[in-house]
Amino acid sequence: MPDKIQEHYSEEEIQILNMNKDLNFWVDELKFMVSEITFFKQLLAKDELKFNTSPNYKEVKKILAENLETTKKFLEELIDYDVVSNGIQECDDLSCETYYLNEHQDYKKRVRDHLKLHKDNKQVLFKLVQENL
Repeated sequence: MPDKIQEHYSEEEIQILNMNKDLNFWVDELKFMVSEITFFKQLLAKDELKFNTSPNYKEVKKILAENLETTKKFLEELIDYDVVSNGIQECDDLSCETYYLNEHQDYKKRVRDHLKLHKDNKQVLFKLVQENL
């Protein structure tokens, strides 16, 4: 199905198209987040930058490790959800479609919450870096 909505698309096809766009965006965001957190962990580990002398170093290191772990798990979950969410195409009734649409809304909220947490965690990291510049 192309990205643009065609005149002949049904409401169901439009919903599926939008759900797939959301899911692809979420997976891309979380993949980037894994790379970003890995980079930050490597940056903090550089002895010559002397971040390890900061009082917040251990806390930030722990936050990054936890964030990396939860992001990887969430990414795996979203990849699995991608397969499951295609089940909406097999729905024959409104209650089936409603189930998938509600599930998608739940994931949307979880992704937003996870992105906000990641942003908050980066603020803590940025503060540590700024204190050591």
